[in-house]
Amino acid sequence: MNGHASPLCRELRLEQPDSELAKLAASGDRGAFHMIVQRHSRGLFRVARSLCKCNSDAEDVVQDAFLAAYRGIAKFDVDRR
Repeated sequence: MNGHASPLCRELRLEQPDSELAKLAASGDRGAFHMIVQRHSRGLFRVARSLCKCNSDAEDVVQDAFLAAYRGIAKFDVDRR
């Protein structure tokens, strides 16, 4: 498998809650993690941009945050927000 979701799979994931996507990502499903990134990148960028005042620094912050999330996804507690 190439890590990319089929269109049908992607449609199903659009309806899935983050907790389910996190479980899938923790089991190695990179497409599920990609959906989490797509779902939250704009909001996270807005917060980072308001703190950094520079687009490139905000992009770095977002990238670092998602990298940390990816590395720690197996420890993610789906019962917590």
